[in-house]
Amino acid sequence: MSEKKIRPSINPVYERLKKLCGENNISITSLCLEITGTKGNLSTWKTGSIRNDYLVKISERLNVSVDWILGMTQTQSTADQILADPDITTIRHLQEKMSPKDREKMMKLIRLQFKEDFGEDFGEEAADVLKRKRKPES
Repeated sequence: MSEKKIRPSINPVYERLKKLCGENNISITSLCLEITGTKGNLSTWKTGSIRNDYLVKISERLNVSVDWILGMTQTQSTADQILADPDITTIRHLQEKMSPKDREKMMKLIRLQFKEDFGEDFGEEAADVLKRKRKPES
């Protein structure tokens, strides 16, 4: 009786890279050749075995974060892109000047406004802060 071999599924990291390559009009084979100098590494990529230095090169080439490639975040942006955003820079600057208590209030208000605008639920704490803010001081 012959045993049926179960073929392992392709790694989610590989699937993410493949999708990203499609969005950037490059084949994953071409990307592999460009990054590693050989197409032979493609078979190891399919199993999710990608060297760290290759991951960095891929992230730079395709302008996404390594964390996104690895599925650790849903944010594709690199840290440099995030930090270059003037709104993020303003928020960071304000946070540095605030006390921890004021920072906490600011973040609760941001979360609440995001919930109102986009329907994301960040919990009751932000709503309580806004209610206190809207009440006239006695």
